[in-house]
Amino acid sequence: MKTAAKWLSTLTLALAASGAWAQEKVVYHFDAGLSQATAGLRNIYNQLEVDPKAKIVAVAHADGVNFLMEGAKDRLGPFDARVQDLMSHGVKFEVCELTLRALKLKKDQFILGVDFVPSGVVQITRLQQTYGIPVITSPNGMGAVPADDPLTLGFIGRNGAYPANQAGRHADVPREVLLGHDHRQAERADHVVREIG
Repeated sequence: MKTAAKWLSTLTLALAASGAWAQEKVVYHFDAGLSQATAGLRNIYNQLEVDPKAKIVAVAHADGVNFLMEGAKDRLGPFDARVQDLMSHGVKFEVCELTLRALKLKKDQFILGVDFVPSGVVQITRLQQTYGIPVITSPNGMGAVPADDPLTLGFIGRNGAYPANQAGRHADVPREVLLGHDHRQAERADHVVREIG
């Protein structure tokens, strides 16, 4: 373990010295309504505070599209101001067109500037593969990304997969897809991000 830590420290210093830090690439997945959106947007703000150059994509489908609709609000007020502010910091918001069709929604009902993708779940998988992002899901998110993919660590929680739980506990800043997380999981990720920032 100490050898690995020394190697990691050496690699970190070498990368810092060479200026070769790669831009962080993070995907947030919204599928569970307004309370998840409130927590997820807070996590995105916290992440940008710690790493302002992170490339963040938020993909929404099912009930996760609700916060991106014109006039949507929570206890903090309208979502559109927060979403527009995050967009000005380079965050992309993508809405699933299959959800639009299933819920009989139209693109003009959404906040100006959001993008639309044919399928939210397919987009998550594509981004995972393109960016090489290890994925931790909640039990509700199982099946949204291929379980046999080496980047899929499993679900996190009391009965979760050991690699997912270890990654969630020991990551400097958790990079996770928000798939129906409950408030305890979202708050824990927020807490870790704040501690490091």
